[in-house]
Amino acid sequence: MALQPFTLAQLARAAGMSVEDVRSYRDSGLLPPPKRQRTRTDDFSFQVEHLERLRFIQRALAHGFTLENIARFVDEHGLVTCNDVYRISLRRLEELRHTGDAKAAI
Repeated sequence: MALQPFTLAQLARAAGMSVEDVRSYRDSGLLPPPKRQRTRTDDFSFQVEHLERLRFIQRALAHGFTLENIARFVDEHGLVTCNDVYRISLRRLEELRHTGDAKAAI
């Protein structure tokens, strides 16, 4: 993986998702906006941190967390503690159990 800046398409490809998904996560605030490059063109680009965030989102979704849960996890102003994550996880597990989706809870 290149450690250089990514375009939107390169970031999507590196994360294994569609450009539309990346845009959706960016527009919803789950993915921070791209950073301005200090070049003559002052283009905006995505960094390795953006790729890591997308991978975190994918893992959290695969483990049954909702986008709302993930938004709380990545909220810079919410200062989520380990205890907060534990409570969110327990609440989500109970929701999955109540919906009869026990398989997804495992």
